[in-house]
Amino acid sequence: MQIKNRKQKLNDKGITLIALVITIIVLLILAGVAIATLTGDNGILTKAVTAKDKTTEAEAKEAVQLEYLGSIDNNGKFNYEDFKSNVKKNLGLQDKDIVDNGDNTCTVKYNGYDVTLDIATGEIVVPLEPTVSGKIVTGKNKKYTDDDGETAVIPVGYGVIPDLNDISEGLVITDNFEEDGNEFVWIPVPTAISDTEENGTTNKAMSVNMETDPNAEPRYRGLLYNFTDTGSEVQSGCTTTTSDYREPDIVSNYDNDEQTYLSDIGLTQASFQAEVQQAYNDMIKSVNKNKGFYVSRYEISLDASGNAQSKKMKPSATNSSTSANMWYGLYDKAKKYAVKTDSTKNVVSSMIWGSQYDAMMNWMHKDSNVNVNSVEPVAGTSKNTTRITGGPNEGETESKDILKNVYDLLGNSSEWTLEANESGYRDNRGNYYGSSYQISHRYNKEPSNTGGSSSTRITLYIK
Repeated sequence: MQIKNRKQKLNDKGITLIALVITIIVLLILAGVAIATLTGDNGILTKAVTAKDKTTEAEAKEAVQLEYLGSIDNNGKFNYEDFKSNVKKNLGLQDKDIVDNGDNTCTVKYNGYDVTLDIATGEIVVPLEPTVSGKIVTGKNKKYTDDDGETAVIPVGYGVIPDLNDISEGLVITDNFEEDGNEFVWIPVPTAISDTEENGTTNKAMSVNMETDPNAEPRYRGLLYNFTDTGSEVQSGCTTTTSDYREPDIVSNYDNDEQTYLSDIGLTQASFQAEVQQAYNDMIKSVNKNKGFYVSRYEISLDASGNAQSKKMKPSATNSSTSANMWYGLYDKAKKYAVKTDSTKNVVSSMIWGSQYDAMMNWMHKDSNVNVNSVEPVAGTSKNTTRITGGPNEGETESKDILKNVYDLLGNSSEWTLEANESGYRDNRGNYYGSSYQISHRYNKEPSNTGGSSSTRITLYIK
């Protein structure tokens, strides 16, 4: 009887130990799960800390933007000196906490965060991830930095061509490395918006905001330049709506509802007036934010379906016999390039604006001392007379008419722009195969003109 009781006691103790071990194991598992839930990368505590950090960062950005809004004067102009004073006074910062980046942005160090602000628009600037040449950008736009430390924004759907990746010499992007891709050249624009027309000659800006209400949509007007052998100056009065040379605007003799030209591309005078102003606003905002835009490396040509492209050794598209291929048709084709090629590309396309052409001229003259007022090709080059984009000339296999990796500015075709002149003209720019004008030359032609000497260029701005 005693032996039996002893065995029973031993059996009872064994069961208790096993249960205890199992219980401990279960508790350890539960504790591990609880700890992971609290502290892992997706844990509650981690998420709480991340949420708190994001909230604090958002509060810092909001505080800086409020000081920006508080530094706009009665004429709707942002005053940078007032902004610095307000930031120091209201946010308790010092001079060392406010850094002018020299590219129309400033960085304010507040509550442990670096808040970078676009001085012209008040928008927060979000840093872009880097990219390298030879790779198509996917996901989000990225930043390319060349060997000299110069930067360009590379849009989704495009990549930098190796060996054509020096920004000062003309960085070239393509949408297809494997086949015959479209190619575009980056035009740096340090200052897109000038505070006044008069200051444009100094800062080489592209536009002035004529809207005085700080709460209203901007109303940008283009700064247009006259070029000399030594530089350029803004055409006085070009930002007024009554100026002979101006943009954005309609040409009332042709852009009206009595003509068929606008209706051929699905527009009326009122809708076209609104379209060009909005398109110009959007372009200037992008150029100001990204510090540049892209211009087609080649004059516009058409694929087998009649869609616009920028490719070497293709027949130059000219304004031939119908409204579909005069100024109106080329305007419509350039606008639809980004949609027709691939809607996933993160760009908006357009016929080149006059102020974009002038920005290209100012850049070329400044960085390489190219005399854009010259009627003669640069030493060692010659005009393309083949009517083929980048085509052979002077016994060469391709055009020698190339500046900063942009082809055919002196020869081949003259180039329509969106620049309006008086009530009956759009301006052509550059030279063409049968004449001897300057690279920067502008001359008037009726947009209904069906002669064969005019093409255009596509420009891209980044969404």
